[in-house]
Amino acid sequence: LVCEAPEPSNRLYYPVYAINNGGRKLLAESTVAPTAVHHGGVPHYDVHNLFSLYEARATHAALLNATGKRPLIISRATFPGQGRFSGHWGGDNAATWADLRRGVGAVLSSGLWGLPLAGVDVCGFSGNSSEELCARWMSAGAFY
Repeated sequence: LVCEAPEPSNRLYYPVYAINNGGRKLLAESTVAPTAVHHGGVPHYDVHNLFSLYEARATHAALLNATGKRPLIISRATFPGQGRFSGHWGGDNAATWADLRRGVGAVLSSGLWGLPLAGVDVCGFSGNSSEELCARWMSAGAFY
C-alpha cells in the first residue's frame, strides 16, 4: 500500500502536540492513521492508546477475580487513568549513557501524569552495556 504524504497543514498528522513516535517516522507509518474515524466521529488521534487502558482494566479485573489479590500488570502503552490498573514500562532502550539520562527523567515524570509505577530496562535492552554504565544504571534504578 502506497499513500501520498499528508499535507503539512493536516493537524492530525502534524499536531501542535505530536504523539511521541521516537522521532523516527510519522505515526501513521506503523499503526492506524490518526485521521481514521471511529464510532461517533472520534478521530484516531484522540484515542490512540485508549486500547491499552481497556486492556489493562480488563486484565486487572480478571486477575483480581481469579486470585482475589491485587495484580501486578505492566504495559508499554498507556493512557490517562491507567495507573489505577497497571504500571508502565518505557520500552526498548539502548545501553547508552544518553538512554540512562532519558530513562531517569521519563520514569520520574510519570508520576506527574498518574503512573506511580514505571520503569525502563536497567542496563539497557539493545547493545552491550559497560560495567560502569550498568553499575550506574542499577544505582539509579534502585530509586524507580
